[in-house]
Amino acid sequence: MKKFFNNHTSFKGQVLVLVALMMFAIIAMVALVLDGGDILSNRRTAQAAADAGALAGAQRTCYGYTDAESVAISYATQNGATNVTVPLLTNAKITVVATVENPSFFARIFGVDTLTASAQATAGCYSL
Repeated sequence: MKKFFNNHTSFKGQVLVLVALMMFAIIAMVALVLDGGDILSNRRTAQAAADAGALAGAQRTCYGYTDAESVAISYATQNGATNVTVPLLTNAKITVVATVENPSFFARIFGVDTLTASAQATAGCYSL
């Protein structure tokens, strides 16, 4: 009867290194999925806030009021924007830039503390 001997060298600890690398990759993918979805949600909120502010400001401009900028900022803030600017205010158009910021969840591991998204909308008063 022939005996088989195991002449292989020992590979102890090899699995531990692979598990550590895979855990890092899995955490990075979860961070991308969760925080990436949160950024997309912030972008949608910022666009809705910018649209609301631009439409409200344009309506005030159409009726001849001079407070279109403050009304646009108020409407955008009420619709979820954390920071609002009105860079262009002409006699026929108003532009609103809305920014939404939220704290990150998993991305803090990689040094990203806040997730920021911004959007811009322009509305005007035109006669037919």
